[in-house]
Amino acid sequence: MAFVFNTVSEEEITRSLNGKQMMHAIRYDGDDQLFVTGRPGSGKTTISLLRAVFLHNQPDKKVLLLTFQNLLVTSLRNSVPVDMRLNINTFDSWSGQKKSVLKLDFNASVEQLTELLSTQGERYYEIIIDEAQDLPSNVFQPLFAITDRLTIGADTGQKVHPEGTTAAEIEEIISQTHGIHDVELQYNYRNFFEIYDFARQFVPHMPFANGALLLDSMPKGKGRLPEVIQTADEIKTILNLLEQHTGENIAVLFESIAQVDSFSEALKQHNLRHTKYHSKLEWRDKRTTLANVESIVVTTYKSAKGLEFQTVIMPHAERLRPSVGNFFNPEHCYVGCTRATQNLYLTYRGDKLPYCILSFRAASYTHQPIPQLTEENDLPF
Repeated sequence: MAFVFNTVSEEEITRSLNGKQMMHAIRYDGDDQLFVTGRPGSGKTTISLLRAVFLHNQPDKKVLLLTFQNLLVTSLRNSVPVDMRLNINTFDSWSGQKKSVLKLDFNASVEQLTELLSTQGERYYEIIIDEAQDLPSNVFQPLFAITDRLTIGADTGQKVHPEGTTAAEIEEIISQTHGIHDVELQYNYRNFFEIYDFARQFVPHMPFANGALLLDSMPKGKGRLPEVIQTADEIKTILNLLEQHTGENIAVLFESIAQVDSFSEALKQHNLRHTKYHSKLEWRDKRTTLANVESIVVTTYKSAKGLEFQTVIMPHAERLRPSVGNFFNPEHCYVGCTRATQNLYLTYRGDKLPYCILSFRAASYTHQPIPQLTEENDLPF
């Protein structure tokens, strides 16, 4: 079954909580650079997308929308008119085109990048960067060589790429030469409170995830509690969950590329159609994969950023601990949980609750133990 790409209309936004603030950002026409920040699910990507469409529909306003993740680009392209899909790209793909023409090295200094971009001749009315916190700090100022207007969408807490730049750092960089028009989104439109309340316990040290306005505005008692499932047969447990949620967009998320590859092979053995995606796929495989996204997506936490799924499954929760390689990144877990709009599952093996949720409030999730553990039918990784 194919992945269903959901779109939101301006009418729906206008009727939503704080919709006027979002519509202001979508149609902003001031002289300063638009800087949109917020938490996961706050509407940043929706603003980026609808602002791009709004500008595209006006004469002589050439717009470029850039982001970091290929899966997100695929989602965005499938949500806009066909004639503007080529104006949406990953930064790597777009910069790769510039490298071939200009021999442009995006590891170069700000001054070198500015000089090279200024010679290319192509200009844009506006460049919109979504998930800007994933980009390195040296790329923002040089973009003013090919546009007078930037719209930046940046998450205040999802800097999961080490080469990225925090929202505060991006704002400081741009404000050195240009005025800033800040739009700070305060609400969560994606998650039920029950899912978000669970997710935020991964990052108790981050004020942005625990703001009173955000939490108070979320309706209570309307969503399902996340489920933490103890299993002796993880593949069978996950297959049952996939069958239970047939017809939904489902993400099965892992920390490592090796885990994605191995789990994908396990699904193939059960003849289950799905999309495997990670950053190390060969470019031909990437192109084919992104052109035919299935409703079940097996990918990494990083590659799922910016997306949402009705159901999210996070296997191997027992491995999410500091002592096991680099498999415990609380921010990644927070990102993974907040991809879920309706259902969230963590599965684990062993006789103890996973380390990653030991400090969580017991009332914030349901626990499904099994009577007896066996070593049979474990996942092959």
